Amino acid sequence: MPGPVNVSLDVRNFSSGGADGYTDVLASNGATYSYKYTGGSDNHGNVQVTVGGGQAAINVTVGGDPRYSITNITFNPTDSQFTWHAGGNARVAVIIDTAATVASVKYTVIVTDSTAHCTVPCDPIIQNKVPSK
Repeated sequence: MPGPVNVSLDVRNFSSGGADGYTDVLASNGATYSYKYTGGSDNHGNVQVTVGGGQAAINVTVGGDPRYSITNITFNPTDSQFTWHAGGNARVAVIIDTAATVASVKYTVIVTDSTAHCTVPCDPIIQNKVPSK
């Protein structure tokens, strides 16, 4: 089993304009939020896992303002080799990738803003790749 991959997510309750590396997104209340991933395989939250190398754990932590928590993670397309569970507190989630087959899946971390009572979708990619020879 490869060591865990760590991904950090910073969420802000305002638009960024994109020049600072943040991505704008509409929250469930219609307000524009922005987010930025760091860590992962490319320091932008995307993760590459080698097929057949064993199950991989991807630790996702939402930082910044304590009003943000991770309440769900979805995978598109749906693929049974990807699951998630809470990581001990509401700011951490752990994605488990069995890395059984080649796949490219977008994972969307749903962050809840407890102050504005809305959710914010944030989505990088997990790729399971064939081992290099």
